[in-house]
Amino acid sequence: YPTDQYQTLAVTAIASANPPDVATCWPGTFTRDLAKAGHFLALDNFLVETGLKNRIPQGLFDQVSYRGVTYGVPLGAFNLQVFYNVGMFEQFGFDIPQCWDELLFIAKTFKENGIYGVSLGTKEVWPGGIWKNVIAAATFQTTHPELIDQLNSGEASYTDPRFVRVLRAIEELGNYTNPSPNGTTYEDSFRLFATEKAAMYIMGSWVIGQIDELLAPEVKYSVFRPIFHYGLKESKVSGSVDFSLSVPKKSKHLKEALKLVEFMTSPEMNAQWKENIPAQPAVANQVLTDPHIRAFADDMIYSTFVFDQQIPAEVDLRINTGIQGLLDKVITAQELAEEVETVAKKYR
Repeated sequence: YPTDQYQTLAVTAIASANPPDVATCWPGTFTRDLAKAGHFLALDNFLVETGLKNRIPQGLFDQVSYRGVTYGVPLGAFNLQVFYNVGMFEQFGFDIPQCWDELLFIAKTFKENGIYGVSLGTKEVWPGGIWKNVIAAATFQTTHPELIDQLNSGEASYTDPRFVRVLRAIEELGNYTNPSPNGTTYEDSFRLFATEKAAMYIMGSWVIGQIDELLAPEVKYSVFRPIFHYGLKESKVSGSVDFSLSVPKKSKHLKEALKLVEFMTSPEMNAQWKENIPAQPAVANQVLTDPHIRAFADDMIYSTFVFDQQIPAEVDLRINTGIQGLLDKVITAQELAEEVETVAKKYR
């Protein structure tokens, strides 16, 4: 099933009188709403007894908690960073950019020399949201993390200059992409990077395997954490639990369900999981042989929960469709912010 259809089916099943014994869940509102309704078993004692409390970063547990109680066990994690072609950067004498202006200069220089500065495919809408999340993490989620709660409550407006700056940054970087990103698919976007048509690519760690399959053996790439302000070394990186396991409270086999959750986080299972899915494990202190996965995992200490999973879905959709308009230059950042604020008022 597509993710949205699966989530609808999962909510119905979990809330039923005969739920599954273990459920795959998503962080943020998905887990929180089901926990709030009383459908999930609290797992804090289980986490202490099994030692998982000390093996998974607390920041990941926070994303599957409600009012300080943990209702999920994260298995996978991701964060969003900038992939870059090492050889191209070396050829042009570029170091990793230390602020947004440097990033724009690098992208502009590549574009002027016949190489797309950064690849982007927003035909499916959601990849534009990746840019939004990355820039939000490097801007107001680093310096003003309280802004998200203020936007949700109405204490702040989406016309706040700190949010408008995110949209303007997308406008700026959008000048240096491949032609017609709104007509480019997600698959084509990572293909442009992997085949050296583009020097950079902004995406999550889940795409590593897809890039590696297309990459020529001699092509090297790495990733960096975007920093918006020069001299700011602790810039946040947008990240999240990829998926987690929860136990419905009405499960008829609670003991067995908890045993399965413990097994799924065991070193043996994680080793098999890493072999088949190039992605970041949530369980810490594992040997990560893939240098790209290791680079993402190392930066989890800077992780802040992805912006779009903390706001109403309809608000997020309006931002993402509006990003398509920004790229086509049919709407300005300020105009989009005003439209997003109109939608947001329905949820306050």
